[in-house]
Amino acid sequence: MLILGLDTALEHCSVAISKNGEQIYSASLHGPNSQAEEIAPMVERAMAQAQIAAKDLSRIIVTTGPGSFTGVRVGLAFAKSLALAIAVPCIGVSTLEVFAMQSAAAKAIPLISVAGSVFYAVYEGRKEIVVPTRATDFSFLEKHENDFVLVGPAAIKAQEFYPQFGVINQAEINPFVLASYGAHLPISQKAEPLYLRGADAKLWKGARREQD
Repeated sequence: MLILGLDTALEHCSVAISKNGEQIYSASLHGPNSQAEEIAPMVERAMAQAQIAAKDLSRIIVTTGPGSFTGVRVGLAFAKSLALAIAVPCIGVSTLEVFAMQSAAAKAIPLISVAGSVFYAVYEGRKEIVVPTRATDFSFLEKHENDFVLVGPAAIKAQEFYPQFGVINQAEINPFVLASYGAHLPISQKAEPLYLRGADAKLWKGARREQD
């Protein structure tokens, strides 16, 4: 099974191809505002290096957020368009779920901080105990036992306030983990955006909207 994993939800543009659980290509570029320009060329390079064509893919796995409003849209639009063109399933996975899975922690609380908000979920193994949730600070950690491990980009910051928790620092999604994990997900798990907040780009309060 050939699987393409794509992530543009946060500050990286990441692509991986797995074949029957083995990594045959993986690359990541940091560029929080360049995903729209980078994603197509990166996928083309991935397929060229892996010596496959798009039609050879079995499924496409893409992160659905939480994350950058624009980044989430870029990844989903590209993944869905490609999947439709080659008639394969497009499966979505939350960024929080991927951080939990790539940590390999038995009990994990993945944490992402975007635009002044904290996004988290709670996992025991592959079981989601608390669904992705938005918070204004890290005080929700007081509800959880300290045998949970904090993972993801905001984990170290959270530990400054709650040092009783262990930490696995993860700055970015590993696209190979995303692809490998997605291989076992049902094709009914659709790729739909998980924003949990408004758009990043907002109208300046002093500006006037154009009238139709």
